[in-house]
Amino acid sequence: MESAQIPLGKTVAYASLVLLCIPIFKLLTILIRPYFSPLRELRGPPGGSWITGHINDMLKSEKDRAECHLLWEKEYGHVYVYKSLLNGDRLTTTDPKALNHILANPMIYYKPAHLRLTVGQLIGEGEATTAKSDYSSLTTRP
Repeated sequence: MESAQIPLGKTVAYASLVLLCIPIFKLLTILIRPYFSPLRELRGPPGGSWITGHINDMLKSEKDRAECHLLWEKEYGHVYVYKSLLNGDRLTTTDPKALNHILANPMIYYKPAHLRLTVGQLIGEGEATTAKSDYSSLTTRP
């Protein structure tokens, strides 16, 4: 009894199809995610480009991005959402209690490297600026 073999041409075609589908799937998840996000229920500036979000609004601001955030805070309150690159949602809060909770619980709220650097420059290195992977080295004794 001979085993069925798939011709080499079909194998390459199937492999190419799989390799092509992976980036298409990733792109679709990026584009569709905002429509199912609970953040879409929060207030925030309308519009924004699909590609650049509200980054253009921030760059057009006469002084800097902080001015744009202050205007949005006055209009939408202490918690608002704006669009980032590729239509991604960015949650912003200026509520002191919420910020204290976020900064005091680094194991719950992940902070990207650029944000850890900025927070470290503002309040100093410590628990609030530590990544999850670095946290264990702070808590273990030598």
